[in-house]
Order: sequence, then structure tokens, then C-alpha cells
Amino acid sequence: MATPNLVTQLTALIVDDNKLNLKIHQKILESVGVKNQGVKNGREAVDIHHQGQRFDLILMDLDMPIMNGIEATKKLRSMVLIA
Repeated sequence: MATPNLVTQLTALIVDDNKLNLKIHQKILESVGVKNQGVKNGREAVDIHHQGQRFDLILMDLDMPIMNGIEATKKLRSMVLIA
């Protein structure tokens, strides 16, 4: 029996307001079989999590409009501890 490839089961959220960086990260993750989704600021990342989507990995930019990476990470961590 074949063993499932762990990488193909992983999902990632990429949070970056720079479109080029976002595309580069998405292509790298796709090339190794990681399903991913990109958003342009921390508020969108928090909203996605609040809607019930979960990710195995989050790549978070530090300096973004609306909600920066530090604020978003703190909010996401507090939401995970409650859930």
C-alpha cells in the first residue's frame, strides 16, 4: 500500500501586500504540492480564520496596511487558543 505524501496534504496562507512577493511564495509552495491561498493584509487573514478556514502554515509579512503582521499574528494566536 502506498503511503500518502504529507506535503500534498498541507495548506498555507500567504499574507503579503506586495503582489510580486505573494506570487513568488505561491509558486514556490505550489511547486512542492502545498495548496495555498494569498491575501493582502492581516485583517483579511484574521477574517478568513474567523470564517472557519484553517491552514497548516502561515507566511506573514511584517509591514502591511490595515493590520500589520505583528497585530495579525497576535490576533490569530489568541483565536487558536480559544478555538
